[in-house]
Amino acid sequence: MAYSHRYISLNQRDILIDDIVLGNAQSVTPFEASTITFIREWLSGKDEFQITTSGSTGSPKPVSFTRLQMQESARLTLRALELTADDVALVCLS
Repeated sequence: MAYSHRYISLNQRDILIDDIVLGNAQSVTPFEASTITFIREWLSGKDEFQITTSGSTGSPKPVSFTRLQMQESARLTLRALELTADDVALVCLS
């Protein structure tokens, strides 16, 4: 499958999308492992994702989101930040 980008930058390392899809991407930290797993699942077409809250206001809790909910959230973020297809953004969240 052709992707719009050949790789992602994760913790200042470039990781090939093909390696993520094939399960060959190496993670160094638990955060990287969960990020790589999410990307692989997203690209495979998975429809529901479970994410754990940060626990900043209590114990961390699992929350489920559908692909459609995440896509709509991304669309609203693009609109709010006035980003276009040519923009590049740095996401600094775990």
